Amino acid sequence: MDRFRQMDTFLRVSRSGSFTAVANQIGHSPAAIARHINSLESYLGVRLLNRSTRSITLTPAGITYSELCQRVVDDIQQCESLLSSTEKSSSGMIKMIAPKSFGSMQLGDAIVEFCNKNTDISISITLEDFSSRPLDFVERGYDLALRWGIDLKDSTLVASKLGSVVRKLVASPGYLAKYGTPSELADIARHNCLLHVNAYADKTWRFVKDEQEVGIKISGDFASDSALMLRKAALAGRGLAVLRKYCVGEDLESGALVEVLPEYTCPATPLLLLYREKRLLPSRVRLLIEFLRVWFEENAQLLR
Repeated sequence: MDRFRQMDTFLRVSRSGSFTAVANQIGHSPAAIARHINSLESYLGVRLLNRSTRSITLTPAGITYSELCQRVVDDIQQCESLLSSTEKSSSGMIKMIAPKSFGSMQLGDAIVEFCNKNTDISISITLEDFSSRPLDFVERGYDLALRWGIDLKDSTLVASKLGSVVRKLVASPGYLAKYGTPSELADIARHNCLLHVNAYADKTWRFVKDEQEVGIKISGDFASDSALMLRKAALAGRGLAVLRKYCVGEDLESGALVEVLPEYTCPATPLLLLYREKRLLPSRVRLLIEFLRVWFEENAQLLR
């Protein structure tokens, strides 16, 4: 006998306290309802109901099982509702979270284009830097998250790579004229370094040359969790900074900032789009996921 049908019958009996009432609800005989309950008790090996000529009450095991059954029924109803509504409609709200600097400088054009093409979809974007807990955005009610490359140990998340972002070691011409231009990597340790507190908690900048990675301990008198703030400080001649290319590309072209030790490269950072695995994503969320994949593929130069 279908287990879900037995659970549904048991729940109905637990609420009404009557085989006859349940039989009338679903079009079966009271004897058939009793067989459902007997079969379920036999399968579980416990008594779920106390029966008498006057009443039917739940045993302690019955109370526990009724709560479990209710959660199962609620989950199934929720899935069915999601399938019948969100899967058929592309309208509604999408909540998204993205890094502050990237969201401010690069993501806006993509989202505006998406909204222009999907006028029935509303989007709410929160700009907030890296969280050490990948699932945090789901627990806070967001549908999607953009994150710089992180180690995803939680198998319930899907990480779709949108591209890789290049970082540059930069400084203003004024700062270099005053304090000198580093001629080798070890020189960096003697300079005032502008530190991103979330990305470099160990106060180490890492560089690659000839496929060898080298870490340099740094120090400085200015730190921030905002790449845009660090860019401002670098432009003002406060020190050396490691910043993503999209953040300083125009400054490098204009000469407001110059690249230091260009023969060394910083490890590229993957840009990941995160969302939950093994869940029914509304069609509007799937639309945005696919749109962002295509948009960043077509505009890959923005990440370089």
